[in-house]
Amino acid sequence: MKNICIFLIGYDIFHIFCYCFCLSRTRFS
Repeated sequence: MKNICIFLIGYDIFHIFCYCFCLSRTRFS
């Protein structure tokens, strides 16, 4: 999953960052 975040980081770093951040919180919740 992290690889996908890095791959898409060039598309929209802010949007991907929030997406990965929320995704991480969801998995650890």
